[in-house]
Amino acid sequence: MVSKQKGVALLQVLLLTAILTLMALYFVAVAKSNVNKSIEMGNVAAAELKLQTVQSELLFELLTQQTNALLAQEPQKRTFSSRWNFYAKPFEPEPGVTVELQDVNGLVSVISSANLMPFKQLLRYFKVSPTNESGIINELLQWQSPHPGAGAVSQPEFRHDAMAGIEDILKFESVGDELGNKLLPLIYPWEKSLFNPLVAPDTILRATYGDEMAAQLTKLREEGLLNARRFTELTGLSDDDEFIFQVGRRFRVKITVSVGGAVVMYSGFWYIRPENDAPVIFLN
Repeated sequence: MVSKQKGVALLQVLLLTAILTLMALYFVAVAKSNVNKSIEMGNVAAAELKLQTVQSELLFELLTQQTNALLAQEPQKRTFSSRWNFYAKPFEPEPGVTVELQDVNGLVSVISSANLMPFKQLLRYFKVSPTNESGIINELLQWQSPHPGAGAVSQPEFRHDAMAGIEDILKFESVGDELGNKLLPLIYPWEKSLFNPLVAPDTILRATYGDEMAAQLTKLREEGLLNARRFTELTGLSDDDEFIFQVGRRFRVKITVSVGGAVVMYSGFWYIRPENDAPVIFLN
């Protein structure tokens, strides 16, 4: 009888020990999870703070890089302008930070009052059929038209006003997500200046001038040799009513910041005008 009682007591002790062990493991796991969450939250907060800092520093250099003599005398402070380009090639001003700057004069305008031939060339480059191309152009015009044209069918979601942003094109029935996502980095939905081929993305160069010519232009640009003179020598086209070879004042800005495992991003359009009382307008 005593032996049975000792056996039962031993089982109880072992069971209690197992329960306490499981509880201890649970508490350790919860504590570890909380620590990890705290680290993640700290990384996110640090990344967001870093993102705001990068935005401010980049904006400062965009506003001052042409007029501030102090920056020209102290190039070590030019974190961005010593590395940047204006055709959306990513660059890293510092570890964990990636920036893309695209001069909108290198993009294709989709405003209804603009010449839509470059946009049509882009659609054809993506092998859009003539029927679908016509449907896209009609939707584009109807979207921005104050009133539907004669015989046109106005869809309820049409704005009948200027596009609110480039994402509007994803709402076109004739576009679809696949084509829309290809177009998003290449179009500009508001009024802009003339076209600057020196800062046009590679895809636009190919759609406009063909693969062979675009390859030559891209090679020269990567080597830092592409300028107005070389462009004219290659293409026979010069600075006129259709082209401009100067960097504009409106930019599509993309910033990605990584701290630990946390990644935060910013994307928007900036209109830089340092001589104005409102020196920057955010066209987000």
